[in-house]
Amino acid sequence: MEPVEHAKLRMLNGSHSVLAYLGYLAGHKTVAAAASDEAFALFLRRFWRREVMPVLAAPAGLDLEHYSKQLLERYQNPAIRHLTWQIAMDGSQKLPQRILSSIRDCLAKGSPFPCLAAVVAGWVRFVGGWDEAGQMIDVRDPLIEQIRSRLAKTGSDPVAEVRSLASIEAIFGTDLANNATFMTAVTDAYKTLLTEGARGLVQALGSASATV
Repeated sequence: MEPVEHAKLRMLNGSHSVLAYLGYLAGHKTVAAAASDEAFALFLRRFWRREVMPVLAAPAGLDLEHYSKQLLERYQNPAIRHLTWQIAMDGSQKLPQRILSSIRDCLAKGSPFPCLAAVVAGWVRFVGGWDEAGQMIDVRDPLIEQIRSRLAKTGSDPVAEVRSLASIEAIFGTDLANNATFMTAVTDAYKTLLTEGARGLVQALGSASATV
């Protein structure tokens, strides 16, 4: 993969996944609505600056900081109507390259990744099929039957839910489910998501970037 393509995959597509799962769960129907929510804007800044950019080699001619600002401005444009639900489709095919690749690099570097873990937690909640208002989510994913089958056996135990889905090798490979740091980060984020809601989780993590 070309370096610029690689950077865009992690920064553009990765941040789209932030807005798709966490934004949708927070009640935002469009990318513009989610990105214009200050809590999400702060979260995205931390996501890029503290977790994605430090493990991403800047391609020649692409200023990553400037690129992140351009992305946020584009996302906040209400004239561009990208639906969070639509972007959230087929997450099992998108997470590995958009999010998990950055997590693996963070793990290798020994750096924390709470925002990336929150996206995985958002995906776990989303594919569970119910939003925060108790409304059914129309989940569309090629692995949805396997996902539902696994979740049906967890008894609504958050630790078991994360463990069960993280063991799907087609998504997470064989390394992440056996990595204590990864499992703890995602499970902690998922527990907060269940108790505080998506916006609460995003706000708690994003507020740390306010002075960055």
